[in-house]
Formats: sequence, C-alpha cells, structure tokens
Amino acid sequence: MIQINPTYRYTVAGLPGQGKTVFARHIIKQLKTSGVDTVIYDPMAQYTDLDSYVPKYFATEYQMPEFDDIAMQIWDKRNVFFVVEEVENFLPQAGRRSGIMWRIINMGRNYGLGVLAVTRRISNMDKTMFSLSDKTFIFRLFSPNDLEYCRGFIGKSADTLLPKLKCGYYLQCTSTAVTLHEPVPWDGKGKPVN
Repeated sequence: MIQINPTYRYTVAGLPGQGKTVFARHIIKQLKTSGVDTVIYDPMAQYTDLDSYVPKYFATEYQMPEFDDIAMQIWDKRNVFFVVEEVENFLPQAGRRSGIMWRIINMGRNYGLGVLAVTRRISNMDKTMFSLSDKTFIFRLFSPNDLEYCRGFIGKSADTLLPKLKCGYYLQCTSTAVTLHEPVPWDGKGKPVN
C-alpha cells in the first residue's frame, strides 16, 4: 500500500504507457475506499469509470476557464483530494497558469486540499508543484529536457536511472530519499487490482 495523506501534494510523471494512470488509479481507489472525497479532472477521459470530470474543451482557449471553474469549486468546498491529469496545461513552466490551482498548491493543505498532479512532460510543468510535492513518483523518462529538470531535484542519478526504468517501475522521491519501486498490481487492461 502506498502511504498517501489526503492533504499533501504529489506529482506523478513519466512517458505515455509507462504506468502513470494505473498508479494514479491505485491511489484514487485507496482514497475512495478510505472515504476521501476525490475529484478527478480528466481531459483524456481515462477515469470515466471513477466518476471523473471530463472537460468539454480540451486543448483550446476555453479549457483554462473551465478548469478554473472546477478548481474554484474545490477551493470553496474544501476537504477534497484533487487529481489533475495533464497538469502541465494548467501549471505550465511558461505562459498562462491557473491562479486558483496555484492557490490550491501553495495553501490548499491548510484547508484540507490535497493534489495528485499527473504529467507526461515534467519539464513543461511549473517547478513550484514539483518542489512542493511531499512525494514525487517518476516513471520512465528519457527526454533531455525532462532529465535535466529532474536532475535539479534528484541529482545526476536521473540520467542513469530514469531512461532505464522498466514499464510500471518508478522512483519515489521525497526530501530525504529516492527509492525504486515495483509496479502496482494491475489487470493488464490499465486498471489496478486489490
């Protein structure tokens, strides 16, 4: 079992097809089983069986206002764990970012708000989310930009470890340690078991 505090911030990063969504589903299932109110912002419609919110507008100029509306509802409600897929679209390294998401990341913990930020391109995500994450789970990456980004947080081992991770394996990074973990159990169809 992965230890998750519903008021903490977590980042999950890795290439497509490496196990991020299976891993995120595992965490969501754990939280829901424990009675934690969980809201999933799901632009790729990967969590529809878990009552996720699939936006009407993806990759258009209308996406940010729609996201901000959902994030504001979460801010107002409090005591929610917010799962955001494709988080680099809402908290980019450059360009317009969601002000309310910024508030949730920086102050949400004081209001019972936790975040699981899932990204394929960690180097495109604002560094504040990464640096404030209580735990970061990194699956296979090999882009020079992504490796350089990770190097700033986990050291030169990023260059040798991350490109060689097998599918499903991940590094768990905290302020005190970087550890290698085996895949969460899954059914072969993209869903965790147990």
